Amino acid sequence: MRILIIAENEHFFIPDMIREFLDICGEDIVGIAIADDPVLKPLEILQWKYRSFRKKTAIMTSYDMFKLSCRLLKMYINGIFTRRLPTLRAVAAEKGIACFHLKNVNSPVSLSKIKNIEPDLIISVQDHIFGKELLEIPKLGCINKHAALLPEYKGVWPVFWAMLNNESQTGLTIHWIDSGVDTGRIIVQRPVPINQGDSMYDLYRKIFALCAVSLNEAVAMIKENPSGGTVQRKGCYFSFPDRASVLRFRQKGDSVI
Repeated sequence: MRILIIAENEHFFIPDMIREFLDICGEDIVGIAIADDPVLKPLEILQWKYRSFRKKTAIMTSYDMFKLSCRLLKMYINGIFTRRLPTLRAVAAEKGIACFHLKNVNSPVSLSKIKNIEPDLIISVQDHIFGKELLEIPKLGCINKHAALLPEYKGVWPVFWAMLNNESQTGLTIHWIDSGVDTGRIIVQRPVPINQGDSMYDLYRKIFALCAVSLNEAVAMIKENPSGGTVQRKGCYFSFPDRASVLRFRQKGDSVI
C-alpha cells in the first residue's frame, strides 16, 4: 500500500507522532506533505496569518504563550542534541522519505503533486477541508485523525469544548473523510479520560500518544476491508470559541497549558 501523509506544520505533537507511526508502518509511507498557507497575494497572506493566529490563540493568556514558547525552545534544544528536531522536514529526512509543501491542498498545483505520488491512501493530520477532486485521488480514500469521540464534538477545538461542557472523557477517532466535516465512517476510536487538573495541552498530548498505534490499526483494517467502518449518527458540531465561551472556560478554572 502507498500511503501519503498530509500534515499540519506543527511542532509540539505531530512530528513525534509521525516518527512513531513511521517506525511501525514506515514501509508503506511514500511521502509527507506539509499543508501550509492558502494561495493568496502577499498582503492577503499576512492578513490570513494574522486571523489564523488570533483564532488559535484567542483562548491563551500571555502567560500561556510564555509557557508554550519555553516548551518549544526546550524541544528545539533537546532536538539539536538528539538530532531529532520537532519538525516534519526533520522527520522525513531521518526516515529518508520525500517531503514537500502544499500551499493549498485543493489547488491545481497541489493536486498535481499528489497525483504524481499515486497514493492508495491519504492520511490527514491537519485542518484543511479536502475538496472532491482531492478525495478522489487515492484508490482507497482518505482518513483523518480527530481529537474527540465522534460523532460528538465534530469541528474545531474539540478538547476545549469537552472541557467546557464538563465531559468525563474525550478521545481519538480515526475516520474516513467524506464530503462533510468529520462525518465519515468511524474506523478506530480510543477514549481518553479527563482528569481533574488536566489542561488542554495535557489532553492533546495523551490523544497524540495514541495516534501512531491507532493509525497503524486503521491501516491494517483498511487492508483487510477497504470499505469498512461504522456509519456515524448526527452528533454535534462546534466552531471556534467566542469570547463568552473563553470567559466561561477561564472562570471554571480550566487551563490551556
